[in-house]
Amino acid sequence: MRHLHLPVQLGGLLQFDYPERNLLTLEPTWRSRTIVVESITDTLREPIDPRAVELEPLLRRGRWLVTGWDVELQAERSFYVEAMRGVWTPQWLTLGLYDPMADEPGPLRIRGVFAPTVRDRLFLAEVLRRFRRKAAPREDLWMNAGVFPLTAELLSRELCDG
Repeated sequence: MRHLHLPVQLGGLLQFDYPERNLLTLEPTWRSRTIVVESITDTLREPIDPRAVELEPLLRRGRWLVTGWDVELQAERSFYVEAMRGVWTPQWLTLGLYDPMADEPGPLRIRGVFAPTVRDRLFLAEVLRRFRRKAAPREDLWMNAGVFPLTAELLSRELCDG
């Protein structure tokens, strides 16, 4: 498993520049942030909630989500590492099915590759809405849908398995 390489520990301070509004449609206007790190989530292991993607499909997302107490705003905030200045990486996403009861609920199967474009992200949101409507009445479904960052590791595993 690839690890996050940031100069940070849980409970430590992290200083970085982040877009004022982290949207695919906007050129970033950078703002300095300082947070006390509370958690670091690997979205390849803990998928992005499909409802969050439906609500904000144009948010720049990534593999690593850092959550902490924003010192200036005096509020808890979350930041995708791939949207930070100096790390700025366009992130492709995929829809995956996963077992929510697994120790590490990574995707068992992926379907669809969604580019970091307005068109693809709006299409992803629509696919998620349709899946939710069709899956909701089915009590026999034991897997959940999640949104995952498309990584070389994930793509390689999918090509070898399927």
